[in-house]
Amino acid sequence: MAQPSVEEVKAHFPELEVLEIIGVGGMGAVYKARQSKLDRLVALKILSSDLAGDPAFLERFEREARVLARLNHPNIVTVFDTGTAGPFAYLIMEHVDGVNLRQAMQAGRFTPTEALTLVQDVCAALKFAHEKGILHRDIKPENILIDARGQVKIADFGIAKLLGEHDLEQVTLTQRGFVLGSPHYMAPEQLESPENVDQRADIYSLGVVLYELLTGELPLGRFAPPSKKSTVDSRIDEIVMRTLERERELRFQTIGEVKTRVEDVTHSGDAGPQDKRLESAGVAPARKTARFATAALIFTVLSVPVGLLAVGGLLQAFMIQRGMMPVGVFILAAFFLVLLGATAGVGMLFGARAGREIRSSRGKLAGLKRAVVSALSWPALLMMLMLLGAIATLFADNGVGTVWRMLLVVLLLIASGLDVVMILRTLRWIKDPSPAAAKLSGHVWRFAASAVVAAICVIAYIREERVTRAAYLEPSGTKVTVDMSIPAGKMQTYRVVRIDLEGAETSVDIDGSISAPVDQNLQTRLMVTTTDRWKESPRQKIEASYQALSGEIYKKSAFLDDHWKFTTSGEMRAPMDGKKDRLELATRHNWLGKKVETLYLENVDSTNTPLPAPAVEKQP
Repeated sequence: MAQPSVEEVKAHFPELEVLEIIGVGGMGAVYKARQSKLDRLVALKILSSDLAGDPAFLERFEREARVLARLNHPNIVTVFDTGTAGPFAYLIMEHVDGVNLRQAMQAGRFTPTEALTLVQDVCAALKFAHEKGILHRDIKPENILIDARGQVKIADFGIAKLLGEHDLEQVTLTQRGFVLGSPHYMAPEQLESPENVDQRADIYSLGVVLYELLTGELPLGRFAPPSKKSTVDSRIDEIVMRTLERERELRFQTIGEVKTRVEDVTHSGDAGPQDKRLESAGVAPARKTARFATAALIFTVLSVPVGLLAVGGLLQAFMIQRGMMPVGVFILAAFFLVLLGATAGVGMLFGARAGREIRSSRGKLAGLKRAVVSALSWPALLMMLMLLGAIATLFADNGVGTVWRMLLVVLLLIASGLDVVMILRTLRWIKDPSPAAAKLSGHVWRFAASAVVAAICVIAYIREERVTRAAYLEPSGTKVTVDMSIPAGKMQTYRVVRIDLEGAETSVDIDGSISAPVDQNLQTRLMVTTTDRWKESPRQKIEASYQALSGEIYKKSAFLDDHWKFTTSGEMRAPMDGKKDRLELATRHNWLGKKVETLYLENVDSTNTPLPAPAVEKQP
């Protein structure tokens, strides 16, 4: 049946500038067109009018076309739009500026390396579609496109399912040689019972394509393995012959298995017979070092002393200097940080690019270890430093509040997680040299983000630590002087007590009694001193002392295991008139900052007969 002319098609697609017809097949025709609004070239596929006139087909077409429009993969021709316009059912697809595999094969033979690389891209596309529940069912050279950049794209993905099983059988039998293609590429079960095919049919078709790429012939009748017809590694025979098993239970069961086996052969070096003869004779083929591998290692090695100088400058600025950071130290530290970023960054990028070139060379280039070390040294080092920093922060005894401490630990763990992702993605990028692989820029941004987060965390933490330095890294404390007036013949008892929010009291084991003579009043002073924990001491100390009439000094002290915030700093004087009274010394808070307990100095009014001073520790 004659296909619609360009002018007929234009009348039903006013939004498109239909340029020319570029292909005709059993399902219809393909036209080259331009979307004026988006200024891009597209391929307009007009389905056969016989198919478009079938209501059952149109219903199925609209349902399945929506699924295909979501099939977005770099190795699959993208479907932009589907629908009907006038008498036409159509698909608007990505326009591929290049040739199909059949045309490329006619222009020249593919080397084994080129064939396996191309098959890996086809496997990636099929694996993606199979995971979405979509089969191609028409894999053949005409449906495998290669654009001007060498990127492989599969066309007409899922078109067979749009037709339905009955239509597929009819078109296959009546339109051989067109879009649904030659039965030579179809699995046996696809011809015998097309309604009962699965992903293994696509695996068979891919095996036919691979055999033809390697040998230039179709696997017809009793065919020989590829290694008998061309100079390819015998390991490829097992892959090809297994994909071409007539019984589908004997084939690879998933396209992922095919991809893995092809990658194993490719990455282990699919050397030709000449190389194998050299290797068997104990002579390794001469290999050149990748151009960026050595340069990457040089930059990485240079970045190490630069990094040490940068860290030394920061420690000098934040840990030793007092007050405002000196301008000279700031400029020096900033200079070395910039230099570190430049040398480490260049080493990482050069290393990643060199590793990718080496993997894509299939064993022809050397220097992979240098490249990988250069690409991953700083990310791995930064990740370890952040993990160690998180552990050290969690258990540090420097007085930084729990909230600040936990926030820093969480941020450092997040940053190290970003670093791990960056390392894994970089390895994947080096391992996959195909054009469809994601760009490295995204991985570099992850590393930069983790480095920035880590730097912000460390600076904020050091700043908070410096704020608390005076209280926790140096000896300090409070001194409370309590003036006491005790009537003649009386005794005044005191103690230090902890009282929680519910009023429960807990003794601190600091108590004592001061007695006045029977014939005169006693004016005395009770000294309560505290010392914050400092250096390596995990506890705070509190001490109460007074001087007896004899001139001897009596004291009693205790250590506090919990962290208390003392109410006063320096010295404070407070009178006690002999009656029961409490003087607040310190408070304790939970990690949310809520007060949970108070420490008091309490004096107890006593009218008993004076007792001797209690036996207490005597100050030397």
